[in-house]
Amino acid sequence: MTTRHITALALVGWYLMIPPLQNPNGDPSGPRNLRAPISEWDQMAAYDSAARCQRDIAKCYVFPQPDGTNKPVKPLVIGGLCISTDDPRLAK
Repeated sequence: MTTRHITALALVGWYLMIPPLQNPNGDPSGPRNLRAPISEWDQMAAYDSAARCQRDIAKCYVFPQPDGTNKPVKPLVIGGLCISTDDPRLAK
């Protein structure tokens, strides 16, 4: 690997992206449009590694309930993905 490749890898970051609302005038925790192109998704947070991004999703995603089911802690993150900052799908 050349120095140029190492530098390029060091500059790559990660975004936690969430799908846009199905009804833009609705409740911010309402249903999300999972079929929207990634370029239309909203950036929720930025990270220096994919692992940190995935860890935050995992922390937000489930909360054990007394009945044995899981409930999202932050419904806003449902459907969220960690996307590399250089992912071509982010281009509008």
